[in-house]
Amino acid sequence: MLKNYYPSCLAISVSMLALSACGTSMQARPVADLPPGVAGIWKSNGYGYVLDATEEYPRLFHHTLEFCVEDTDTAALLSYYLTPDNLAYDSEGRAIYFSPTLEDYKIELQSIPRRPQTCGLELASDPLTVFDSFASYMDTHYAFFDLYDVDWKKAAAASRQNISSKTTDGELADILAELIEPIQDAHLSLELKVKGKERVLNPGRSSVGNALRRIAERDGTSIKKLNNQMMQQYWMTDVKKDILNGDGKMMADDMIQFGIVSDNIGYIAIAAEAGYAGKGEYSEDADLAVLNETLDQAISTFNEASAKAVIIDLSVNFGGYDFISRAIAERFAVQPSLAYTKYAADSSNQTPYPISITPYAGSRYTGPVVLVTSNVTVSAGEMLTMALRTQPNVTHVGETTRGAHSDVLEKKLPNGWRLKLSNEVYHDHEGKFWEGRGIPPHVPMQIFKPDNPFEGHVEAILSIIDRIDKGEFSAPSSSKPHHRGK
Repeated sequence: MLKNYYPSCLAISVSMLALSACGTSMQARPVADLPPGVAGIWKSNGYGYVLDATEEYPRLFHHTLEFCVEDTDTAALLSYYLTPDNLAYDSEGRAIYFSPTLEDYKIELQSIPRRPQTCGLELASDPLTVFDSFASYMDTHYAFFDLYDVDWKKAAAASRQNISSKTTDGELADILAELIEPIQDAHLSLELKVKGKERVLNPGRSSVGNALRRIAERDGTSIKKLNNQMMQQYWMTDVKKDILNGDGKMMADDMIQFGIVSDNIGYIAIAAEAGYAGKGEYSEDADLAVLNETLDQAISTFNEASAKAVIIDLSVNFGGYDFISRAIAERFAVQPSLAYTKYAADSSNQTPYPISITPYAGSRYTGPVVLVTSNVTVSAGEMLTMALRTQPNVTHVGETTRGAHSDVLEKKLPNGWRLKLSNEVYHDHEGKFWEGRGIPPHVPMQIFKPDNPFEGHVEAILSIIDRIDKGEFSAPSSSKPHHRGK
């Protein structure tokens, strides 16, 4: 599932199990080219999809009790994932189950005799209809109102009083922004255009993001400029120059850096769990192939140096694919384990679905691992955090993660705006729920200075290196670590 991937889609959340269209130019495959058994009409259990595969091309609708909005972009993406490898069928033909490439978690599509009456009808795009569809999507699918202490029905009803047929797009955007502001969810956003200009409403901001915003207001500069400056400093100065001394290696389309620090300590920084092949979204196989090549070289570097420990730095990690997260964790795993569970809160089946990791069959590092996170570790970066924390050779150090775990469910509004929200519930291997709270480290440590996030990261990593050199963070004896695992 492609989750929160910084370089794509205007640096906001995207997801593939949630069928994020994100401006795709992909064309839908004809129904005749889809696998046997797909022809028919289907309604998803949760997620709010109605799929009509009875015509020449599949049609996809976003359905609630009050609304039904057709989405040709998402229909094209769904047809891409409807392949024999990604489908399963029940024995009576009453349901099909689909998943993205390299994932086994599946969405159930139940056979229905006909489309809901509202699906396929022309829908108005006036301000009240747009608002009501937005409110309906949120009410039907959003999973965490209680977590953020929001009475959605009451808040939506109050906001609706401010809307009339004369409400402009800009005014409507402001009303929606105020409505969702209390929901500090990094996976909640609304992409829209006002007078031809793109705008993104996203109430969920990291502590670093909030600090940069305060600096921008103080200095009269743009938050976008400060964000770019910080990423440039973090990746090219902090990691490449100050930590790796210019001797590291940058691979995976510049998403991963690794090398040896302090003579015999391995270090790997991972900025995202996607984009490694440089081919954009929906290149899962290519991304995994590049990851494996990158990790082969990184693990070889660590093992040839007989590294006494490896630091996995996720201090700035924007997420990506869950299967990439698990593939990384498996290169440092010493035992099979449950990584996490998930279910859709808007589904009738809320049995937690277990997702596990198994030690990689090839080259891996099984000595002590120090995992470093911050409040900028988000989404699939948190799935990697969960997976690594199941291993006895891993010590989690740093700041609590962001707490945005659900895949992003995307919904099209009648006027073309796109809402993205959280509808899935994740628990870690111990059954603990960290959505909205973030995953707390075993060893708390400040990574970025609260008042100036341009400082702190290098000092924190150097402190960790020093503590490893002094014998801290060694693996428990029960893990029986060795450096050339298979």
